[in-house]
Amino acid sequence: MKVGAVIVARMRSSRLPGKSMVSIEGKPSLWYVIERTKRSKRLDDIIVATSKNEEDKVIMDLAKECNVKAFAGSEDDVLGRVVEAGRKIDADAIALVNGDTPFFDSTILDRVIDAFVKSGVDYASINMGRETPQGYNTEVFDAKKMAEYAATVSDKFVREHSTLYFYEHPEKYKILYVKMPENIKHPEFRVTLDTAEDLELIRKVYAGLKDEHGLFFGLDKVVEFLIKNPEIAAINQGIKQKGARG
Repeated sequence: MKVGAVIVARMRSSRLPGKSMVSIEGKPSLWYVIERTKRSKRLDDIIVATSKNEEDKVIMDLAKECNVKAFAGSEDDVLGRVVEAGRKIDADAIALVNGDTPFFDSTILDRVIDAFVKSGVDYASINMGRETPQGYNTEVFDAKKMAEYAATVSDKFVREHSTLYFYEHPEKYKILYVKMPENIKHPEFRVTLDTAEDLELIRKVYAGLKDEHGLFFGLDKVVEFLIKNPEIAAINQGIKQKGARG
């Protein structure tokens, strides 16, 4: 089984325009997502999936600089973009990586890939119990099964949130929730990049951890840091996480 990561990213954002290229310790935020994904020991390939918009050309260029593949597709039809990107790398299974997760942890990804392969399910995720920090998830799924529903489903929410169809139809698919260690089960924290407040928190976490742990610390270190620094954790506490259906 060939497992490939599809990193979904774009420049447009209603709450933080250009967020894929905002600077964190002198590097674009998306650089962290790509480089952290590359540290996986279970992936066979990686592709960045962005849109055909002119402003997203910088994302294509960054992928090239990071020595990973890139694909430009529809901006709004994320489902179609993920399917096509998966085909570009001939993946049997796809690990979906959101471009707004600069704390992405490859060790968690590898755990989910292992569970997915061993269990023979159609879809595996860490976050069906909503136990991990807000905005953090790891998903691995059968590429063929996604392509099948992508060919027929017109629901705009499914087209925008590509894996939504899997977990809204447990009667059709074998789904696995992969349990995570207790030390990262902190849903009170928010670790995604979607607002100026998120960016401020992310910058402070990197600044606080880089000297001791470098730039590729795990999610456990992020949680530990936020527990020890409640004033930093509070920076984005008032931000409401957007759901797939509002």
